[in-house]
Amino acid sequence: MLRASITVAPLLAALVSPACSDSAPAVAAVKPERRDLVSYLVTNGRLLMPDRTAVHAATSGRIAELRVRQGGQVRAGEVLARLADSGERSMRMQAQAKMDAARAELAGFERGPTPAERADWQARLESARNESKRLSAAIARVERLIDKQAAARSELDELQAAAAVSRLDIASLEAKLRGPVAEERRQALAAAVREAEAALRQADERAAALAIRAPQAGVVYSLTVENGDYLQAGGLIARIGSPQRLRAAIFIDEPELGRVARGSKAVLAADAYPGASWPCTITDTAVEIVELETRRVGEVSCSVENSDGRLIPNLTVSARIETGAAADVLSVPRSAVGRRRGEPFVWIADDGKASRRPVDLGLQGPDFVAVAAGLTAADIVLLPGAAALAEGQPVSLLQGIDNE
Repeated sequence: MLRASITVAPLLAALVSPACSDSAPAVAAVKPERRDLVSYLVTNGRLLMPDRTAVHAATSGRIAELRVRQGGQVRAGEVLARLADSGERSMRMQAQAKMDAARAELAGFERGPTPAERADWQARLESARNESKRLSAAIARVERLIDKQAAARSELDELQAAAAVSRLDIASLEAKLRGPVAEERRQALAAAVREAEAALRQADERAAALAIRAPQAGVVYSLTVENGDYLQAGGLIARIGSPQRLRAAIFIDEPELGRVARGSKAVLAADAYPGASWPCTITDTAVEIVELETRRVGEVSCSVENSDGRLIPNLTVSARIETGAAADVLSVPRSAVGRRRGEPFVWIADDGKASRRPVDLGLQGPDFVAVAAGLTAADIVLLPGAAALAEGQPVSLLQGIDNE
């Protein structure tokens, strides 16, 4: 079975050889071994609540009743607070009455007259016609008297005015009996109904705005008001979100962005919860580089399950992202690899002397690094530590490895 990448390979020597001398310093050494390696990128980030909504007041008013507390659970549509009524309900009742009256008038028009109404109109029409005849006769009589200078002109004027009113009454009653009423009247009544309905909707909205409701189910994680506070229209009342799933915004330094891809596995941890961790998978990669204090970073993100509710928005987290894996690769401890003019090398023991060996590196894990070329499993790799080695320098291996 292959060794896990986090298992530190035992050094093949642990004690200083009694035969070592000042000219041949004792150096720890290992032989390259095959193992499974995983590479990681460690960085930081913070938690965000993606499914959240800010609740604002739709109208101005004083809070008469606050029904929630910060941290409390709410249902969608639940009343969070009520504003004091400053006449909105009364205005709504008046608007309702006006709309009912307008609808009734339009319905009466469209229904037409009842038999009783028609009988009344007919009787009034007969009376008006009789009155018109009487006035006509009276006018003729007064005109004859005026010709004889036996009556005043003002008397004739009064009779003629009364006759004109009588003719209008007759015309109106005849039109009603002919029916239906002119289309212009129906349109006017319909317009009055629409106007009354619009006024009622506006009154409904004003009355409904007194009850401030939750736009979604979730937790009230921010409450900005108290009972008695006065709110302007648009004022912030609360923020509501669903904490069961949070988004981690993870900051990747610009040179490392190529190591992280969509689907990369990550593990989050937080100083606030020692020993706890939360796995996630990178779902969104960086779309831009931004300045973050002294760093230039891209933001990647993943979704985090938070069923126990311990994680909270804006919590700082550390992230360990898996950036690669390799199975059964020849590897040496990271401490064995040095660089010369930017090129990697290791020191090996060659016939009792230190020899610099250029190598090609593969995947680099936390403790070990894969060697793609330059070494075999039979080589003895020196771990110089604090000792400074030179090409051809005699070395004495720590006990436990043979210098063949």
